[in-house]
Amino acid sequence: MAQPNPKSSSLCRKIGLRLLIYPAVFFVLFLIFRSQILMGAALFWAVNDVPEKSDAILVLGGNAPMRAMEAARLYHQGFAPKILIVSNELTALNKLGLVISEVEIVEKILALEKVPTNAYEKIGFQVSSTREEIQATRDWLEKNEAKRLLIVTDVFHTRRVKRYFKKYLRSTGVQIRIIPHDYGRCVRWWKEEGDLIDFQNEVIKYGYYMLKY
Repeated sequence: MAQPNPKSSSLCRKIGLRLLIYPAVFFVLFLIFRSQILMGAALFWAVNDVPEKSDAILVLGGNAPMRAMEAARLYHQGFAPKILIVSNELTALNKLGLVISEVEIVEKILALEKVPTNAYEKIGFQVSSTREEIQATRDWLEKNEAKRLLIVTDVFHTRRVKRYFKKYLRSTGVQIRIIPHDYGRCVRWWKEEGDLIDFQNEVIKYGYYMLKY
């Protein structure tokens, strides 16, 4: 019967010990520095461009009140003379007249923020996805020969927006800058259930878009 090799057994013990120690050390370090690590992950993910003078400000569908207020702020600061509102697909409640549409919400907020009615317009029709938002934007850009665009959206949505708007609008020559209205969410996103879900969903959607498009 063959005797076990002492050197081989010693090597196996060392490898096994390291396999136990390294994850434990990593876990302890993560617990100690978890706030910095998680905040760093969100800041790495987020896109937060400095706004520049542009032809228009695009308000993407979703979270209408906050996006509309940010668009109004940028308008009043003179970054663009026009605000574009994506005409989203109506929900069943919208169609029944029980809830006003996102477009109506945006228009009401812009009016409250004293943005003139001739300074904003709707683009697209029954838009239901990022791809359709991009197509509606392309149509407007080509019609108006616009070359600079500010896009207002939620902070965790910014990476997907920048990647795909730049990719599919490259042929138009437009320069895009992404402006999140809620950049501060990056600081403590893991402590709020809504922020945690939003970040998780956007990571999943980003991967889905990479596979599909």
